[in-house]
Amino acid sequence: MADWGLSQAMHMFGSNRPSYALRTAKTFCTGDLSGRVRQDVLLLASARYHYVPLEQLWEQARGLTAARSITMRVFTAEEQAQAHCQVGNLPLAIDTISDWHRGISGVPAS
Repeated sequence: MADWGLSQAMHMFGSNRPSYALRTAKTFCTGDLSGRVRQDVLLLASARYHYVPLEQLWEQARGLTAARSITMRVFTAEEQAQAHCQVGNLPLAIDTISDWHRGISGVPAS
């Protein structure tokens, strides 16, 4: 798991050095900005995601102190949507996002 994560970070940051990838990854955080978000927010997470712990969902929600609204959705293995970006059940993810957007924008369901 650690090897995969490090390889992904190196790829994403265009680095051939693990130390650079780790230093760069540490600079990515939302703590300084989350309290400034004032719009409606949809947070999606997976119950058993292999790389991002579910606790990050709750941490992010706690940081959104000025958001107009916060909607959280945890996708599960029972829904076959527990993987990265809910790849096992993309229609469910798309429906969830679409329903949320219709709800905040006042657009009736089709």
